[in-house]
Parts: sequence; structure tokens; C-alpha cells
Amino acid sequence: CEEAAMVFVSSQLFTADLNGPRGADQLCADLAAEAGLGGYWMSWTSDECTSPQKRFHRSEIEYRLINGDQIAADWSDLIDGELDRDIRVDENGVNLTTRCVIPGENDFCFVWTNTTYEGYTHFNDGCLGLTTDQSGFAPVQSGQWIRTQPGWTQWQTKDCGQDLQAIYCFEQPESNK
Repeated sequence: CEEAAMVFVSSQLFTADLNGPRGADQLCADLAAEAGLGGYWMSWTSDECTSPQKRFHRSEIEYRLINGDQIAADWSDLIDGELDRDIRVDENGVNLTTRCVIPGENDFCFVWTNTTYEGYTHFNDGCLGLTTDQSGFAPVQSGQWIRTQPGWTQWQTKDCGQDLQAIYCFEQPESNK
């Protein structure tokens, strides 16, 4: 029962049209509520106007997965380029495997972020800030939940019309609406 900011990767997969970071925040809040977690939740997503650097509380306590495993000692540790462990536990406490069930991409577990490991917006504001799943727009930066170095959030750019991916959700001490 140690105090910690909880973190999970979504059990559900989504298109790139998340309705922007605020829409993704709502998805996190809904998933957390359905899992009985309570609290306030924000997605690790960015657009040209906002990012985790701008809107997240800079926690001085540990970031922990739902199962209790620490991923970072505090905000500074979270954004230093290497997590203590990967974010492979979903909102229900299920420890996911190293393989995703995405046709054609079974070796990778991608997450929509549009965010650098330091918590800033990725340079290209991909998929119109995560508001479209139509191909033809700038691709979006995606991470992989099997990684602990910068690749956890900035592994590869993905086409807006390609794939279903998860999102990361971070508990916040209060609502930031």
C-alpha cells in the first residue's frame, strides 16, 4: 500500500483517431473506471498544443504498474530515457505477453503516443494530433510497450490509417480539465 502514481497500457486497441490527447484521456478514464481503479487518468499522448510535459503532474513519488512494479522513481526518472521496466500490465492487472495480436505485426506491441521520451510533442504532430485515422496525413510517433529505453514511447512512426494500437494511461493527483 505504498503511495504511487499508477500506470497501465490499455487492454483495448484503438485507431489513430483518438480525438486528440483529451479524447485519449477520456479513454483512459473510462478504462480505469471499468476496472474499478478510480482516480484521475491521462494518456501519454501529444498534439501541437499539449503534451505530458505541459499537462502532467510531475510526480515526486514512484510510478508503478497496476501490479505494483515500479517503472520510474519519480517524474525526472520517467523522462530520463530509460524505464525501470516495460509497461506491459493493463488496467485489469493482466501482465501481457511479449506478442500482440495485430495481423501482420505479431512481433510488436505498438502504442499511440506522438510523444518523445522527455514528454514533448513529436516534431510532426502526426495524424493531425491523433484526430484522424485517414492515410495521407503525417505519420504519428508510436512506442512499444515491450521496451524500456526511448522506444517505449518513440520507436517508429506509423501511418494514420494503419493498425490498431494501445495507449498508455497515467494516474494524476487531480483532474486537469
